[in-house]
Amino acid sequence: SGHVKPGVCDALVCQVDMLASFAALTGRALAESDGPDSFNILPTLLGAKTDPFGREYLVTQSNEPATVALRKGSWKYVKKAPRAGRKVGGELYNLANDIGEVRNLADIEPALLAEMAAKLAQIKNDGRSRP
Repeated sequence: SGHVKPGVCDALVCQVDMLASFAALTGRALAESDGPDSFNILPTLLGAKTDPFGREYLVTQSNEPATVALRKGSWKYVKKAPRAGRKVGGELYNLANDIGEVRNLADIEPALLAEMAAKLAQIKNDGRSRP
């Protein structure tokens, strides 16, 4: 006891990360096929100042309606079909100041929108988010 100090952290983590984190805690290595989306966030859970951010990206999916999204820090990209005349479709929100996802910043941040859309496509193509 006494290893983890009470506090609050804004790190991006997910319950799927518990597999890789508990494996690291117990000194076990994950097989290549185990936990393809699980990242070791043990340093974050233990409050390490060297890793206060957790994972870099997180893919989420809701079923009603079927929507796939990508989180990167406070940013959230929601995959949508492109509008006429646009190469990249989707919505982009900064959850740091818009937790209700009211202000779509896709037109204001087109480079970030394209980056996050490309990352989501790469993860889908790879079939996993963990390298």
